Amino acid sequence: MNESSICYKIASEPWEFDQIHDLNYRTFVEEIPQHQGNEARRLVDRFHDENVYIIALKDRELLGMLAIRAHRPFSLDQKVPDLDRFLPPAMRSLCEIRLLAAREQVRKGFVFRGLVNRLIHVGLNCGFDLALISGTLRQQKLYKHMGFVPFGPLVGSAEAPYQPMYITRETALAWQRLFPAFAEAEKEAQEVEMEKPYYFLPGPVKVSPQVKDALQAPLLSHRDPAFIELMRETRRLLTRLTHAPNVQIMMGSGTLANDVVSAHIALQQRPGIVLANGAFGERLIDHARRHGLTFQDLTLPWGQRFTEEQLGAFLDAQPHAAWLWAVHGETSCSVLNDLSLLKRVTQARGIDLYLDAVSTLGTVPVDLSHVKMASSVSGKGLASQSGLCFVFYSELPNAAASRLPRYFDLRFYEDHQGIPFTINTNGVQALNVALKQGPFQVRWVQVRKWSQRLRSHLQEMAVDWIGDREASFPTILTIQPKGQFNARRIGDELAQKGFLVSYLSEYLLKRDWLQCCFMSYRFTNQMIDSLAAELRPWLR
Repeated sequence: MNESSICYKIASEPWEFDQIHDLNYRTFVEEIPQHQGNEARRLVDRFHDENVYIIALKDRELLGMLAIRAHRPFSLDQKVPDLDRFLPPAMRSLCEIRLLAAREQVRKGFVFRGLVNRLIHVGLNCGFDLALISGTLRQQKLYKHMGFVPFGPLVGSAEAPYQPMYITRETALAWQRLFPAFAEAEKEAQEVEMEKPYYFLPGPVKVSPQVKDALQAPLLSHRDPAFIELMRETRRLLTRLTHAPNVQIMMGSGTLANDVVSAHIALQQRPGIVLANGAFGERLIDHARRHGLTFQDLTLPWGQRFTEEQLGAFLDAQPHAAWLWAVHGETSCSVLNDLSLLKRVTQARGIDLYLDAVSTLGTVPVDLSHVKMASSVSGKGLASQSGLCFVFYSELPNAAASRLPRYFDLRFYEDHQGIPFTINTNGVQALNVALKQGPFQVRWVQVRKWSQRLRSHLQEMAVDWIGDREASFPTILTIQPKGQFNARRIGDELAQKGFLVSYLSEYLLKRDWLQCCFMSYRFTNQMIDSLAAELRPWLR
């Protein structure tokens, strides 16, 4: 088998996950008896939703795989008592490598090495200091050659013993410098780190060099067949990312997208519910009022999270409610409202769910299956240029659309290949590039690690942040300074030093809040540490 014919990537397609579950079963049920068999002969890992899968493909055949997971407790926490005592000191950003498996015909070839190389590349991009693995005794020589350090007692069973091992960031960097492509990625990261200002803003965000090139590409007509195909592909990438059946792309901001959603709700002429626990939930209430919707609102103090009991009781008290509209990521107070909870309570009562996903798309998983309609934008978590907004939808209402303004009529977009009006073609090209940069499974991990790093610094300063800890939105940290310094003065001083944070929005100025956001294309540990060092004299 030719090594150049193998593609190493992050799993993203349904058929790739089907083969992952099949290989998982073959390896860890039939070959290594770690799990019970089943009639379907598929094994879905218990941490599947948290795993990032790195896979080796030849054409459409899965040859090998491994998974990387960043959430503790790790599986090794359950097998090695007091795990941290075996690890190097001062390691704050850990991950675990799991489910390393390959088809029998390629186990002694280059597939294993290729998977680990790709793993190290992903781990370095995510900012991990240390990676743990339970390594099979059959491959100990190769593991040690690559820099893995064994520790502690063997785990597993007599039939399938494993050696706990770790690899440090420094060792991984030394290994990757042997590979030109990885060295180039490291050089790009260093260049990004040197470029000030640093954008810790919810928008505008710093984009990648590739997105910047797309913005400066020669102009296309929005009627050009090449652009029509580009638009079709871009919409397909958006629906694949979100599991939404349909999407339309428009010129405008998230406010426009929410007006479109509100206008389509109004066609139903049925009562509903709007949720609010921050500034953007309150904006949804304003949208609903301006469009003359009939609704009740459930408004909580800013930063509080909605509970299942609370939502269930409120919905049960509104038996005629046909829809519910909520914000996924409440930017104002760093709260991530539970999308699975919103789906559960609405589906149980036959209520349509509408969602504002303006701040979440791109930085956390956003699964829009079973969501009637949702809004988002290009210029935040997707790390592209602002100016485009999206409306995702499962189906269009049956009511006559002639009552809608032409620009709001999603059926009109459908009838014109998604391009009924003039649109910024360069903006769509840039969005297309940003969507392909991914993989977003890695970006979601990166955002969490960047956020955790800054939160650790704030904890060391004894500085708290706004919002419910159990519903924390990793993309945004909202801080209220205490003492003699206010948020505006701190923000002004930071801007002069090249650190752009958010503090000038009306709701922030009113409450003397300051926000640090992780929506730009890339951050580095050094950038985050530098921001923390600048914040320390002001916040400590």
